[in-house]
Amino acid sequence: MPASSGAHSGFGRVDEADRPAVLIGCLDGFACLPAVQAAKQRSFAVAGKAVGREPVLDVGCGTGTDLVLWARQCGARLVGVDLSHQMLTEARARAGNCSVIQAHSHHLPFRDGVFSAVRCERLLLHDTDPAAAVAEMARVVRPGGRVVLVEPDMEEAAATCPALYTESGVLTAWVRRSFAQPRSGSAVHRLLRERGLVSVRSEVHRERCDAGTADTVLQLRACALWAHESPGAPPGRLRRWLSDLHERETGSAPFCTVPIHVASASRPTS
Repeated sequence: MPASSGAHSGFGRVDEADRPAVLIGCLDGFACLPAVQAAKQRSFAVAGKAVGREPVLDVGCGTGTDLVLWARQCGARLVGVDLSHQMLTEARARAGNCSVIQAHSHHLPFRDGVFSAVRCERLLLHDTDPAAAVAEMARVVRPGGRVVLVEPDMEEAAATCPALYTESGVLTAWVRRSFAQPRSGSAVHRLLRERGLVSVRSEVHRERCDAGTADTVLQLRACALWAHESPGAPPGRLRRWLSDLHERETGSAPFCTVPIHVASASRPTS
């Protein structure tokens, strides 16, 4: 996820020294959600088995957890790239048998067609130019190899929250401010097709989140503070949001639904 340009953290008021730990915690928490796990496993499956001795590539590998999981399924040598030094440090600790390289998703340091498959998850959400990243993935995968993208639609997720949070438009504005591409999930099918890839397939896994999970994913408390400090904010909004969240967090009732898109396509063989 961090291997992108123009990343927006969406974490509100977090001291810079604490930001890496907060980000890692949020990444791990999101990855544990059942629908995210299902989308992850599906992405491994549609990437296919490795061909010969060709390696596979995880772009925006983050903490490296997926490198270990994917390696178990595909039987190939895993290579991960990420722009964040902090994430790569964590990845080396978690996935010591895999190669991890610091690189920008728009400029992958590999020859054309060297990988059997290329995958990325929750990277384009933070990328100011997702087409450039997908173009690089299409370049480095071999002819016939598959590119697999796993992305949520955060704007659609925000729209499924209770009316208290959606009626003013503040939450949608917050999501658009916090993520470079809040609708990245809905765009992955088109991005693959526009890069000249073929046999494009896509599916959606939906995660029903309780209030606590929704707060982690959408950073509702940080949104409330941001909205409270905005010019013209209605009196009492912050108090109403925080009071409502506190009440809802004691239960497990659904609060919102996060759609997670899995799309894959092949590089043409001729």
